[in-house]
Amino acid sequence: MLVVRGKTTKGINFELVPAGVAVLEARPPITQVRPSDVFTVATWVKGVTDLGGFEFDLTFDPMVLTAQAVTLGDFLGGTDRTVIERDPVIENENGRISYGAVSIGTEPGAAGEGILAKVRFQAKAMGSSPLRWEGSQLTDTVGHVIASRAVDGRVIVGGCILGDLNCDCVVDVVDIMMVASRWGAQRGDANYDPTCDLDGDGDIDIVD
Repeated sequence: MLVVRGKTTKGINFELVPAGVAVLEARPPITQVRPSDVFTVATWVKGVTDLGGFEFDLTFDPMVLTAQAVTLGDFLGGTDRTVIERDPVIENENGRISYGAVSIGTEPGAAGEGILAKVRFQAKAMGSSPLRWEGSQLTDTVGHVIASRAVDGRVIVGGCILGDLNCDCVVDVVDIMMVASRWGAQRGDANYDPTCDLDGDGDIDIVD
């Protein structure tokens, strides 16, 4: 039996994931920041049952990012089991983070989805860095390996996403008002701003 996720013509991601297989992923899957920004990426697990421990190696581009810290999430100990975490190993020269934790107790292990850990980065330089799980493993409360797969993430430093007119890494009412305030302006008008002409047709209208 398969759990189906997909990528349609509207751009939604598509995957075929066997039922019962847990997924480890970065959240948000794509992070866009500016140089020098400090930000956090969550290590998220979903579709897991009776989780007793985890470990992972997460790699990144050391020319683009610097890892600052790794902190334990609240998911592993969410059933009141005692959690013992391993000291994180951060190798900024190689672009690698190693981390893990186990839980002990008579309570059942965590189930469902939640945050295993949070990784704090600082944007170092303009560019794009993949976040790759080059080593990850989940175990249940008696030490059996839980079937899982990992989904890579990405961090983009610099540039603006479509519609983010003020380049603050979010499309919100500020961007909408920047377009609305120039409504009807055409190329050559004093109020015309090519940044707000999203389709590049020379006027700022309902399409933009």
